[in-house]
Amino acid sequence: MLKENADKDATLRHAAAYALSLLPQEWDAAKVARLNRSERLGVLLSLRKNKDAGIALFLGDADSRLVDEAIRAINDLDITGAGSALTDYSNRYTKEFSGTTPNEIMFRRLINTNFRLGSPQSALRLVQFGANAKLPTEFRRLALRAVALFPNPPSIDPTLGIYRPLEPRNRDRIRSAVEGPLVDIFKNATGDVAAAATRAIGVYGIQLDPNLLQARIRDGRQPVEVRQTAMEQLFANTAFSDKQLLKTIIDGYEPAMAAEAARIWVERHPDEIMQAVSLLLDRPDEEDDLLRAAYSILGRAKGEESAAALVSELKELAARTLYRTVHLDLYEAAQHRQDDSVQAALNDVDDFLASTNRTVFDFAREGGNPVKGQGVFENQGICRKCHQGSRGGGDAGPSLKNIARLRRPKEILQAILEPNAEIVPGYGIAAITLNDGTTIAGTPMEEDDAILSMKTPTGEVERIAKSDISNRTPSVSSMPRWRKFFRNKICAI
Repeated sequence: MLKENADKDATLRHAAAYALSLLPQEWDAAKVARLNRSERLGVLLSLRKNKDAGIALFLGDADSRLVDEAIRAINDLDITGAGSALTDYSNRYTKEFSGTTPNEIMFRRLINTNFRLGSPQSALRLVQFGANAKLPTEFRRLALRAVALFPNPPSIDPTLGIYRPLEPRNRDRIRSAVEGPLVDIFKNATGDVAAAATRAIGVYGIQLDPNLLQARIRDGRQPVEVRQTAMEQLFANTAFSDKQLLKTIIDGYEPAMAAEAARIWVERHPDEIMQAVSLLLDRPDEEDDLLRAAYSILGRAKGEESAAALVSELKELAARTLYRTVHLDLYEAAQHRQDDSVQAALNDVDDFLASTNRTVFDFAREGGNPVKGQGVFENQGICRKCHQGSRGGGDAGPSLKNIARLRRPKEILQAILEPNAEIVPGYGIAAITLNDGTTIAGTPMEEDDAILSMKTPTGEVERIAKSDISNRTPSVSSMPRWRKFFRNKICAI
């Protein structure tokens, strides 16, 4: 049946694979080799249905699509007994390899399978992925990030977004396997790979040469993230103390470096908060990142001096002399303080907004970080479930690929805060009741004076005569209202 169907009808293939899964099966490499591609796919799917470890046979299949199906099944279903075969399969990417670069979706699963296995050997394999210069930088970074998370695994599976908790691992055992290779990556790599390796080194408490770290910090040819991570690692060593180095960085390095140096200063010297904040606020460039770092520190601080500094900044906001791109950052930081003076200054800001017919929502229209925002959209899952972006997505909501050309910032903000304010044709949800009592729910697509076209949840479009409709609910958006309670009012996330 599978052979005759030749993958033309997915329903027939499913029926055959399901029937196979109900029958006693014993497959080996020789038996599988006698089958054609359609037959092998059906056998693979039947083994997947039963979570049979025999599915590992297909990791060596000549058809790359069947290999991908086997990788997906072993990782996604956590098939007992097949995980070790998949980690062995991934050994090919620990060194130079022939052929094309692996598919990103599948390589993430190779990383995840090694991560879930949890052995020192699988941790070492991830480090070797990170060291392999033939792999794309993003693959290497992801592998090293998994190494950093290895001792204390998150409860959410990163490839599926579902709850799949793992037990903590012995940090010392893992460290003994990864220390040497991680240090080698730090010495030889640059950019994101070097930064990811440095973070992992910090997780395992591996001590790097302070002189080497300082050289990295001062090397302006290195990306800021690498130098930032080197600074974190340098000052993570409590035996190292160089306040002058921190002051030099806050005074004249890039804003991101200065912000991180100020955070470290406050962490190491909590009684000198205002010294670090003053260095940030007094810099002549006054870039957004500097101000945000200062506000973040002030929002967590205590005492009259730090409260007075926040009040001063809030007064600048109300006087319209503060960059609009940091208004929300300042307002949020001030919300963390219970000082009467800060609360009074916040009330003044609220009065200022009211006098100009604005609300705190308007603060969200300025500033922000496009790169981080793109990361949230592409990796969170809930956004792309309905909306198309630059890397694909769903079609339950309008495409956002060119949204900035089609809508003004105010309109985009309103669509997030009040999804039902304006429903884009073809994307709302409504219910109609016919004269005979039948109810139809779906998305109104097109209509004229006589006919309404409704797209049902199954994807079919029904043409309904309006004369047959006795009741119709207004179209509403399926998008949630992205709000949170913020002080005594509601503010945008």
